[in-house]
Amino acid sequence: MTKKNNKEDFEPPWLDPANDRKTPYTEEELGLFARGFIDSNKEAWIELVNEHGEEQAWNIVKDGFRKMDERNILNIDADNSNIH
Repeated sequence: MTKKNNKEDFEPPWLDPANDRKTPYTEEELGLFARGFIDSNKEAWIELVNEHGEEQAWNIVKDGFRKMDERNILNIDADNSNIH
């Protein structure tokens, strides 16, 4: 019996290393992450907008997700041996 046919051995696709992300997040994906953060953190968003303005606040949130993306070129050292 294969893993796919045996419910006890089944692993969801997100646990399969073959499905690991190989490219950086797109601008669209970063925007979706930012929108999700804003929708779930209204008070923090309002504070950020009051302090920086809406456009700059949006960029701060989106850049926060960009910095967490280990595949983003901004997070890779020049010698490609160390990811921040």
